[in-house]
Order: sequence, then C-alpha cells, then structure tokens
Amino acid sequence: MRKAILIMCLFVAALTSARSQTTDNYVVQIMEHKEIVYLYVNPLTYGQLSEIGKNTLIERETKELNVKHFYVINGHSGELWQKTNGSVKLVDSWNMDKPSSTLTPVHTPSKSRSLQHPWFFNISGAFGMAVPKSSPTTITFSGYGRIGCYLLNDRWDLALNGLIGYNKIVSISDNINEDFFNGSIGVDTRGYVLKGKAVNPFVGMGLSYASSNGESSFTIPVSVGMSIPILGKSCLDVCYQYNKVTKSAIIVGYTYMR
Repeated sequence: MRKAILIMCLFVAALTSARSQTTDNYVVQIMEHKEIVYLYVNPLTYGQLSEIGKNTLIERETKELNVKHFYVINGHSGELWQKTNGSVKLVDSWNMDKPSSTLTPVHTPSKSRSLQHPWFFNISGAFGMAVPKSSPTTITFSGYGRIGCYLLNDRWDLALNGLIGYNKIVSISDNINEDFFNGSIGVDTRGYVLKGKAVNPFVGMGLSYASSNGESSFTIPVSVGMSIPILGKSCLDVCYQYNKVTKSAIIVGYTYMR
C-alpha cells in the first residue's frame, strides 16, 4: 500500500513538473508548464524586496531553467519576468486588488479616417478632355457624387453614384462649336491598396447608365487614385477615370464620413 501511494505521488510530481522551494523564505513553489515557469512567492517577505533584490532572487532561482518567461505570483498581484542571455528583467506587473479606475488605458493606434467610419458621402468636380485624331475635341466639366459604405474590413467600398456635366465640342478646322449636357447614374466599388496609411491608393470599377447629347447607353467606368485624410472625419480624393461617354477625366473630391 505504501509503495502504491509513493508511486502515485511521484507520477503526479512528474506530470505537473512542480517543486517546492524555501530559499530565504521567499519562494514557496516553482511550477513549470510547457515553456513558462510560475514562481509562487511569500507575499510577506517578497513584497519587502527592492527591484534589485527581486532581480537577484529571480535570476538565482531560474538560472538552471531553460525557459524565456517567468510569472511571479505574489498573492493577488503578479509580475512577468523575461530572461535574455542569462540575465532577467521585469517586463510587466499588475495588482488585482486595485480598482479598475486606476488602470492605465491602453493606447491603440488610430486608423486612417477613411477606414474608421463605415458610411460616407462624396462630392467631386471632374474635368476631362478628349482630343481624337479624326473628330472634334470634347471638353467636359462635371459634378460627381457618391454615397455608400465600407466593406470587407474597410478594404473595399460600395456606393451609388451620379454625374451631371457640361460638354463642349470644338473643332477649328470644321468650324464646330457645340454645347450639350450629359449625366449618368450607377453603382461602383473601390478597393484600397493600403489600410490605415496617410495616403491610401485605390482602384475602382462600376456600371453606369449614361445619357450624352441625346444618346443613352450603359458604360463601365474604371478609375485609379488615392484617398488622403484631412482634418475632421473627411478625406481628399484624387483619381483618374475613364469611360466611353466622358472619356478621360480627372476627378478631385471631398469625402465626409459619418
């Protein structure tokens, strides 16, 4: 019976890899678990040590242990120590008895404004000019707007868009000088290349129903540009867009986020 009890005790000790200590009445027990060591100390004596004294004690007690981190359990408080090249240093400490109001809030880096707010409204101005070889030059001035939200961890957006513009066709050789209005309504999406940066490049594509000079058709505008956060919940957007109605256009706009 005694042999069975002794074998069981040895099995439990090997399983938990724990060993008791009474060195200088500071360390009560050392327990190893995977790659972390827990040192249970006597709060009455360990709390009286200076930081240098704690450093010396922890370094002495763990010099034969081939692990990197040590947790010191001191009643309701604790410390995290780290071993580097044989020496140890205090990394962090906490006290569960302190009220939560005394805890220092954790600072989290802020994201780019355009990636913090899911809903947005954009208003822009567009300027385009098409100078084909065999037809008159077309100059376009347009007002452009988008309203939508950010999707997929803020790396994409989806928006409804609308455009109303003024076109002027000029050909000196053919003595042509005509004015007309154009407009479109549609849906588009943009994918942002960088997340949370000061300058956020994007590429976009959409589908619009456009009317220009008495003719209507569907068009697929494609765009490439960048979003630059500015003061407040807003950003400046600059992009190049192409579609078969307005041809090439430079769009500069302002986006406000809710």
